[in-house]
Amino acid sequence: PFETTKKAISSNGIFRPIVVINGQVSGIWRRTVSNDKVLVEAELFDPPSKAITNHIEEAIVQYGRYLEKKTELNIKF
Repeated sequence: PFETTKKAISSNGIFRPIVVINGQVSGIWRRTVSNDKVLVEAELFDPPSKAITNHIEEAIVQYGRYLEKKTELNIKF
């Protein structure tokens, strides 16, 4: 749908960081890095199942390890 596309593409035509689930663009995300942690905010287009939420949480933990920081995740839809 058009609303989904509007969220995933900025006004100047650049794609925002996207969440891909089972090969489908399912949301967008952004990060805020501070001295000791990284906050990841994911905005999903549809409510996630518990399994999808768990997969996103696992990915964020791995991302935090890569950055050598604690992670915090906020999912909204």
